[in-house]
Amino acid sequence: MPTQQQQSVQVDVALESAFATKKGREKSLAPSTFQVSAKIDEESRKDNRLDLSFLLTLNDPKNMVTYEFRGSCSITGNPASFDHVMGAHAGSRLPRILDVIYQKVYPSVFMLAGITSSPYPQLTVLAQELVVQEEVKPEEKQEPALQAEPQS
Repeated sequence: MPTQQQQSVQVDVALESAFATKKGREKSLAPSTFQVSAKIDEESRKDNRLDLSFLLTLNDPKNMVTYEFRGSCSITGNPASFDHVMGAHAGSRLPRILDVIYQKVYPSVFMLAGITSSPYPQLTVLAQELVVQEEVKPEEKQEPALQAEPQS
């Protein structure tokens, strides 16, 4: 059962730019394992709102394609919910917000892969060993996982 803290969190992700860089003419519409690099910066924190900017880069292992996404993320809640969403999952060093952002931009990844006939990453939860992390300093608290609000 979700805690009051989880119920009071709303995460909105706005994608400001998305592009794919394909190297070569080979066509491959198949799932693949990608290396994910993320940079998340806190832009402002006021009362019940936390604003972040992000840069998410996905590179396939064969170096055939790179996907890059820039955007912003607004989290509405209370200071405890901000700490929760910026904190890491149990047994991980990845902040929960990175997984939420990835899940929300994934439809754009799949669309760009189709347009460019390129491999695409799987929708699965991010694997810790595949992510290169910059800027995000997760809290050490261990709390239940965040449930993302459905997109409308």
